[in-house]
Amino acid sequence: MGRFKEAEDYLLRAISMRETLCGPNHPDVAMSLANLGGLYMDQSRYDEAHPHYARTLNIYESVYGPVHPSVAQTFNSMAGLAQEAGKYEEAEALYTKTLAIRERLLGDSHPELALTLNDFAVLYARQDKYDMAEPLYQRALSIRERVIGVHHPDYAQSLNNIGSLYQDMGQYTRALPLFEQALKICEAAFGPRHMDVASSLTNIAGCYQFLRRYDEAIPLYRRALEIYEDLLGPIHADVAVTTNDLAVLYFTTGNTDQAEKLYKKALHVYEKIFGPHHPDVGQ
Repeated sequence: MGRFKEAEDYLLRAISMRETLCGPNHPDVAMSLANLGGLYMDQSRYDEAHPHYARTLNIYESVYGPVHPSVAQTFNSMAGLAQEAGKYEEAEALYTKTLAIRERLLGDSHPELALTLNDFAVLYARQDKYDMAEPLYQRALSIRERVIGVHHPDYAQSLNNIGSLYQDMGQYTRALPLFEQALKICEAAFGPRHMDVASSLTNIAGCYQFLRRYDEAIPLYRRALEIYEDLLGPIHADVAVTTNDLAVLYFTTGNTDQAEKLYKKALHVYEKIFGPHHPDVGQ
């Protein structure tokens, strides 16, 4: 968490300096604003992130016009922010704008296009719109395989997301090898303690859980939770989700005391991040 605070202080100073040197509507100011919005988003500080992204968008559109890579990137970031905040209709509209700009500027085989396709598919998958999500995931995977190769972390991300889709559809034996392949790629690329490694661990653990391989699932969830807490601190959406998943597993295996402790911990984190009326708090 100290590193987040240090980064925040640095970015606030950079914005102030660039506004003084370049004026308040310069692209360099927009870049620093976007970085600060991304930092807040990484900490689940969504209400603080939004005005920085909105100002970034206003600067880029005024300088470059509506069809520009920086405008598309800002739309994509704002869509991700809306998605994480549970504002799915807003996120869909923003991803649609991003996709239109990137297809126009980049063609149909560019990594940034794959990024938007992948993010758009995640949005549909979260809403159980699997028939809309799968072709977007597959298109993103195909682009990444052709352009960056099968050992790249972005390819692993696509594997994880398609695996998650199959898992949500109850097709666990199709999902598991995709998750395992993704974990190998991420560990080779990043080492054992990285966000993408943690994500792959929770995916594999979830498959084991649904396949009733409980003893194999528990240590994977615990390892993922340790990584998230170490990298993100105790108040973060990924910490809450993984804590809740581990609570479900303990409840399923009859360890109700441990489950209750973890449910309460997850609820506390959700309420701190989202407030009492977010869908995840109700769940």
